[in-house]
Amino acid sequence: MKMTPEQFRNEHLYETTMMHLKGMLDQGLITAEEYRAFETKFREKYKPISDGLFCEIDLLCVQNRA
Repeated sequence: MKMTPEQFRNEHLYETTMMHLKGMLDQGLITAEEYRAFETKFREKYKPISDGLFCEIDLLCVQNRA
């Protein structure tokens, strides 16, 4: 399955947004409840094909790379 440029853009924006929100959660700047609300909002907005799979795998997230 090939992604369209718009799907690729949305995927990238979703993953980047969620990575930043995860950092904010880890720093205590937002609560887990707020994180889940943002996640729901951005899933609806960007409709990621991966469903956020990649950012949930710690080794693939930028902040977890060596």
